[in-house]
Amino acid sequence: TVVNANKSRKVHMKDDFTSLQGNHVIVNVPMEDETLWLECTSQQTAFNYLGNFTDNRYALSITPEGGEIISTANYPAEVNQEITRAKGELLGDGTLKINYEIESSGLQYDRMYAFDFMSQSDQMKGMRSFLDNLPHVKITDLNFDNDRKNAVFQSQITAESPQFAQKVGNELMLNVLTFERFRVGLKKDNHRKYPFEIRWGYTDETDFELKLPKGYQLSQALPPQIMDSEFGTYHLILTKIDEQTLRVQRKLMINDGVYPKEKFNDYVEFQRKISSLDNSKILIQRI
Repeated sequence: TVVNANKSRKVHMKDDFTSLQGNHVIVNVPMEDETLWLECTSQQTAFNYLGNFTDNRYALSITPEGGEIISTANYPAEVNQEITRAKGELLGDGTLKINYEIESSGLQYDRMYAFDFMSQSDQMKGMRSFLDNLPHVKITDLNFDNDRKNAVFQSQITAESPQFAQKVGNELMLNVLTFERFRVGLKKDNHRKYPFEIRWGYTDETDFELKLPKGYQLSQALPPQIMDSEFGTYHLILTKIDEQTLRVQRKLMINDGVYPKEKFNDYVEFQRKISSLDNSKILIQRI
């Protein structure tokens, strides 16, 4: 199968004019109930997995009967998951000790599986960058499990972050979320001429339990934050498991697609709201 490979955008094979197209070749294996996709150039790519290099675009399949325009494998937002389960303990001096279990699948697998082929020092360097929202982060244990049969990547991380919480009088101020807070990379444009594309949709889900220091309690509740937009959905919910333990649940789903230029500023505003909520802070006070 001849395909136009490009991570940053989907380039379809044109079917209305015969011409030499494509910059890459992959293999598809038609089965009775499914089609297997094989990226034969890479020795690291998972079985029956394409990733965002060649996903969801028209390509030219070369068959014994001649050429046929087909669509490569599609990965919808609900499949492209990063599921994070974390448990942390906050000390009285503001230090956070935390354990992460992160499962990446779909196109989110694409950005993680390379860790399996790195040296230990590069793994540590890459993961410190991944956790760059944690001040002065120190990784004390790091393990990976790369399921190449199902294209699922598991990360287990134990880390410490001094100064995660800041002292404010008799209170400690800290971010509700510990890592991967949403960043805004776009600016509004009132003179945009063309539609825009959200290249691929995805789902990020976090469930985080935080044990507070002895003698502290939550100062003020954070009301549930819920958004529903044509670009996606978002919720951030903070609850108390008990007097010493908080639970943070956050879910973001972004919808892929092509949107008219008139919607661009709305999309930027959607991003800004997510970023603002992801950077929510709370106070815990000494009892």
